Amino acid sequence: MAIPLSDEIRALLDGPNFAHLATLMPDGSPQSAPVWVGREGDRILICTGEGSLKAKNTRRDPRISLSIVDFRDPYQEAQLRGRVVERRPDGDFKYGDPNSIKYTGKPFPFRSPVGRVALVIEIEKARYTKLPFETYATQVMLCSASSALLVLKRRLRVTLRGVPFVHDHNTSGMPRLRPA
Repeated sequence: MAIPLSDEIRALLDGPNFAHLATLMPDGSPQSAPVWVGREGDRILICTGEGSLKAKNTRRDPRISLSIVDFRDPYQEAQLRGRVVERRPDGDFKYGDPNSIKYTGKPFPFRSPVGRVALVIEIEKARYTKLPFETYATQVMLCSASSALLVLKRRLRVTLRGVPFVHDHNTSGMPRLRPA
């Protein structure tokens, strides 16, 4: 029986956050793939080709598991279980293009409409978690990016009418161009 999604889970699904879809192989073993997700109310849409393992596995056994992690805060995540309840043909990319635009800013680039399908998933069990941790890698990346920008600002060289200038900061911290 389908359940309503919490606001936190809806926010994760609505952002450009990658999810991992787990389906069941014919021998019962799990198969997991990273996917783009869309949302239609409390239903989740995943676009794929009919020949993909996702499509084949869910045609035989509609049960799925989906995990999604916030792109900027990986300690904010959701674990979902449910089933594929509908398969919509998507040869016109009605569902695929909005997902692609959400993740890449552009329509889906592979325009072969044959066999495109949107898997419509209803969730039966959901768990949202926000752990009180900060990601060390994010802190390092932000510090590195800030340092790189500072170095670039201090060392930027330009040539105006054949005269080399350097961009730096004066004693008040204001940026300026001065002859090199």
